[in-house]
Amino acid sequence: MYQCYNCGGELRFDIPSQRLVCTSCSSDFDPYAVEKPEDAAAETYASMVFHCPQCGGEIMSQDTTAAAFCSYCGASTVLSQHIVNEKRPRYIIPFKVNKERCKELYASKMKRSIFAPKELRDPKFVDSFRGIYMPYWSYEILHHGPFRFHFDKSHRKGDYIITDHYAFNGNLHAEYNGLSHDASSTFADTISEALAPYDVKEMVDFTPSYLCGYYADTEDVDSRTYEDQVQDTAAAGSLAYIEKNGPPGAVFKDPDKKSPAKYHAVLKGTTMTLFPVWFLSYRRRDRVAYATVNGQTGKVVSDIPISIGKYILATLVLAVPIFFLLEAFLTLVPKVVMSIAALLALVAAAMFRMQLSMIKKKETEEFPVYDHSSEGKREKARRRVVHRSSGNASGFMAVLAILMFAVPVLMVFGSLIYALSRTFIIPVLSIIGILLLSGSFKKVKKLRATGSVWGIFLGLFAFIVMLAVWLISPAKDAYYYFASVAAIAAIMLMMISVMQYHNIYATRELPQFANYKGGDNRA
Repeated sequence: MYQCYNCGGELRFDIPSQRLVCTSCSSDFDPYAVEKPEDAAAETYASMVFHCPQCGGEIMSQDTTAAAFCSYCGASTVLSQHIVNEKRPRYIIPFKVNKERCKELYASKMKRSIFAPKELRDPKFVDSFRGIYMPYWSYEILHHGPFRFHFDKSHRKGDYIITDHYAFNGNLHAEYNGLSHDASSTFADTISEALAPYDVKEMVDFTPSYLCGYYADTEDVDSRTYEDQVQDTAAAGSLAYIEKNGPPGAVFKDPDKKSPAKYHAVLKGTTMTLFPVWFLSYRRRDRVAYATVNGQTGKVVSDIPISIGKYILATLVLAVPIFFLLEAFLTLVPKVVMSIAALLALVAAAMFRMQLSMIKKKETEEFPVYDHSSEGKREKARRRVVHRSSGNASGFMAVLAILMFAVPVLMVFGSLIYALSRTFIIPVLSIIGILLLSGSFKKVKKLRATGSVWGIFLGLFAFIVMLAVWLISPAKDAYYYFASVAAIAAIMLMMISVMQYHNIYATRELPQFANYKGGDNRA
């Protein structure tokens, strides 16, 4: 802890003034003026490390006050603490967005997520945002030397397309500074990528006093982990520049045009930096969701699960006025009711099938993470992931809203529905629905959770019953209404299954960091 020179009170970094301010007498100081002599001269600095006994996550602070909860697993527990000497970063980007502004930005995002759990809007919960400096490796790449590209240009002459082949030569000199990747195994790569970019022009020399009142994550990922990605990024940048300033209309044909070797790439240096992040975790049973805000730009990235209870309640509330509107505009004879039910059930089945395809892709998608042996050889390791991107439920919410408001739209075409109900609309919709749901069995078998099987069974049952009722054409209305009720029940069960799956990839498994080093922590 850094103490005030005037009264001995605790100093904290004040974001608006970018100075250290005493919590007792309000005196302010330049962050570099209060650095401890032993820290200024050493390559390390002393810091208090808080360790979570449940997930193994660690964060550092210059404050000695015990943390009351873990930022990564959401556990409400007193974290163990000990003093260690941490490697000193070269640069830091101080917080530019204060906590109040952070909460405003997050609240603005949550206004668009109408089906999010109410806890995510609770002021007490939102007040738990914690300012954490995340470690990043910052790379400097140099491209210097001659380049040679082959390209084609085509033009039409009469009935012929003439293609000319050219060689494009030149000398390249390009420098890339501040290409950054997070250096913490506890900070998911998907979040760090989504929070980008940071303006590295605002980096300043690191001093531990910037951490007063905030936390910092520990660096535990080798700088070589992202070297290939950084080299590829720089190569893509040079290629884009050459193509932009090259011959107009040229199509470059070289198969290795994105190879770093093509540009005589040299890794000039790697430095450790700290970037500001406002961090919040939401834990529900065995899942955790993260909300993060870029502490420099204010960009919000959040995992947003769906409250199934809210969706069901909203559906029931809308069902009453929709029923009376339908009654006013349509003659709800049994076949019309079953036609509407069949159409909505088909829409639900299509959404269900589409969502299963998305989740199958999320669960089986793989990407390379690098590990390094003691001999320094680079080995590629591939791991299954639950999701690649932070769950933003706004698009999914829009689809659900479209489904819920589909019935009022149908009222405009009431006469058309009434006419179609007397034709082959029911068997056509039923057969398409049976084919869609039958093909979903294979997808469900390959997923980790199989609770949606009941939605498939009930949907198939509803479509088969509607098809049978249409073929038999019974005199009693009860058969039509039974088939319609079965279809509505299938719709609800399929939508609930879809939301359950959405919540799987919009949230994360409880982390376990104790024995893991390197890359993105999602096993």
